[in-house]
Amino acid sequence: MFKVIALIPRKPGLTHEEFRNYYENNHAPLAVKHVPQFRGYIRNYISPIEGFEGEPPGYDAVVEFYYDSKEVWDEVSKQYLEGELGKVLIPDEETFMDRSRMQVLVAEECPSDIGE
Repeated sequence: MFKVIALIPRKPGLTHEEFRNYYENNHAPLAVKHVPQFRGYIRNYISPIEGFEGEPPGYDAVVEFYYDSKEVWDEVSKQYLEGELGKVLIPDEETFMDRSRMQVLVAEECPSDIGE
């Protein structure tokens, strides 16, 4: 399994709740419809924890994308950056994301064996 993580900030002028609502009810279904290569698509919305506030993180969601392999990700990424997929998803992202600050990272999971 190949995992990609995106750190996504909301567009200025939107509340965190408006961002989350749009992502869940509009963008996520659109992405699922157009990216059949997803093996997992998890949106983690950021909330502060009392006692651990510190500086605001600058991101509203940490999103996990799972694919069968790096090769599948490479093809999806190419279609997003240069092809039809980007023509569908990017304009929608621009309605609620601050794409200029979005970060996309490859991640390797290393789970701990904590027993049961």
